[in-house]
Amino acid sequence: MIGKVDHQSLKPPGRILNHQMIIGILVVIVSFFLLKDLFENNSLFFTNPSYISFKAKNGNYVCCDLGKGEILVADRYQIGNWEQFYLKKQEDGYFTFTSSEGKRVGTDDQNNLKGISGRHVYKNSWKIVKNGDSILIRDKIGRYWHLAEDSRIVSGPRENADSFIRVDRNRVIPFQDYVLVIIGLVLLVIAIVFFQTRFPPWIALLFLMTAAFFLTLYCIRIFDFLMVWDEQYHALVARNMISHPFQPMLYSDPVFPYNYKNWIGNHIWLHKQPLFLWQMAVSIWVFGAKAWAVRFPDLVMTVLMVPAIYRMGLVIADNRTGFWAAVFFTVSHFLFRLITGSTFTDHNDVAFLFYVTISLWSWLEYEYRTGKSGQLIFVILTGLFAGAAVLVKWLPGLLVYSGWGLSVILSVKSRKEMKCYAHLLLSFLITIIVVLPWQIYTLLKFPLESSYEFHISSSHFLKPIEGHSGDGLGWYYYIENFRDVFSIFPGTWIVLAVIFVLIAKRKRLATLLLFMAAIVFLFYSAAATKMPAFTFIMLPIILLAYASLFTVAERFSAMFVPSRFLNILLMTSIVINVAASHYRLNEKYSDFYTEQGNTERCILQREKFAGLYRELGSIIPVSQQSRFIIINCPDLEIPHLMFYTTIRAAYDKITDNQLRVLKSRKDLKIGYIVISDEPIPENILRDDSILKIRFSKDISVKDLGQCL
Repeated sequence: MIGKVDHQSLKPPGRILNHQMIIGILVVIVSFFLLKDLFENNSLFFTNPSYISFKAKNGNYVCCDLGKGEILVADRYQIGNWEQFYLKKQEDGYFTFTSSEGKRVGTDDQNNLKGISGRHVYKNSWKIVKNGDSILIRDKIGRYWHLAEDSRIVSGPRENADSFIRVDRNRVIPFQDYVLVIIGLVLLVIAIVFFQTRFPPWIALLFLMTAAFFLTLYCIRIFDFLMVWDEQYHALVARNMISHPFQPMLYSDPVFPYNYKNWIGNHIWLHKQPLFLWQMAVSIWVFGAKAWAVRFPDLVMTVLMVPAIYRMGLVIADNRTGFWAAVFFTVSHFLFRLITGSTFTDHNDVAFLFYVTISLWSWLEYEYRTGKSGQLIFVILTGLFAGAAVLVKWLPGLLVYSGWGLSVILSVKSRKEMKCYAHLLLSFLITIIVVLPWQIYTLLKFPLESSYEFHISSSHFLKPIEGHSGDGLGWYYYIENFRDVFSIFPGTWIVLAVIFVLIAKRKRLATLLLFMAAIVFLFYSAAATKMPAFTFIMLPIILLAYASLFTVAERFSAMFVPSRFLNILLMTSIVINVAASHYRLNEKYSDFYTEQGNTERCILQREKFAGLYRELGSIIPVSQQSRFIIINCPDLEIPHLMFYTTIRAAYDKITDNQLRVLKSRKDLKIGYIVISDEPIPENILRDDSILKIRFSKDISVKDLGQCL
């Protein structure tokens, strides 16, 4: 007997994909492509690919010329990015050559070799055939490279094929650099993930600070030498301040007359305010005369700025805005360049950024505690930190008071309370107490040098100092450099600044921060002297506004993506992709790692000289170095030599009269650096009292070019 079917109990089959599943699949796909893009855009650093260049019989290098439709021409006398090709071996023994723009080298319809798109392997694979000391290059159908009369590279038959000299261009990346960067980035990802979970925010912040520590440690040790502008001068003055903390000196004991106005060759050195130099002096005293010791204070300040920026965002908007801003601060490429010394003003601007940032943070904490207890401590701290900022880079360090003063004016309640005026005046008085003693001391102790430097400082606004006129861009200079300094397009940032105010829970404070950023930008744009790092003190404000985009994105993601896991996956993928674009590992690979045998950027040269100076103790015992004057030292290497040794002074070429002065000094000895391919003057060669300094590696004239 067949039972009856209860049709009402049957339910129609559900949809195979509902909207939640579709959203989940889209999130996974988007996250996959974001992560794929991240690895592709940073692949050079981690894969360290082999590059090859080709020298033609006309003596020039083969170039993939973007200005000529990416055809290959042999018309360059030196190797740059366009003259390098990424070499990848295929399974059949053939190779592909890829230009710096990512185009594979192939043949067009006119037999020109050029960078082309497409995946036709027979067009884009080449065989390298040894031909004595040179090579022949052919494709899979037997066509060889030829040099045309107009220097184009074309393909043709085996007969009369031209030979090329292969030049391998392998960069040297120490294993420790990989380790530090990988640890730092892994900790960064952990911090981002933890922040989005139910863990307390301080755990994620601790991971972020640790990530900043490792990434900055990578910064300070990447170059084991001092940069020319301006790091080596700052480092030498700081080292001399160990024994004379209140007497900044470049040459601690000049034996020849000098121009006190020449900050790269004088005695008393007041070209910068002293606080960052004192910090460097303490580090050098603790760790020794090492390049990384010069940069170590930057590491400490960078790590401390992470919680300060986080807290600024929390006070003004919310903890998410503060955290995302701190993340992007941790991966700032321009900050990396300053810390490494590869951008002039280096550690001075890092310290200036630090003290301006924490003065702003302290003031925001003061505003946050309005009507609560604990305001007075932040009044004092703001005064101390603003004073410290002035003792790093003069009066722009007073930036916090522009916002504080406007805050009092705009608030009806504050305008009526004497306590608000008293707090502002007390803080400013503390700043004056911090700043004024050094200014009075230097005016009394070093009146000539101090008066001149005050005059120069006051002249920055009206005329370009030392040729820093902003490349003729005028008011447009800082707009042009905005993306390079902050890794954000200026137009985009203006829109985000509006969003920042809209989402801020304390809109008045958000507006005041933007007001201060505008003051900085307008002031330095109006000033005649322009340098890239001048506006860098806006970084925390720039990043807080920028971070508001990610706060809004996270809110929208929570509305449309139902799964917490998928939300975390999507936001993590977005943030680390953007963070990686800010950190620019491929750019670091190309710009900061030398190629074997390539001295074009002088990185090898600076490393060589620093290594030679460290071995001077085996030639002149350290106990005797303070009696020596070294001559024939390349001009831009003088501070470098004096930092790594304890010699009394070093000079480049000197006159016969100056040599007689040195020889007349019984308390001095003379050392002469021998340049291997430069003749020693006869009077010095015959003089046995002059020590001829020959290092373990010869110094030649080609080593003496101007470097970074």
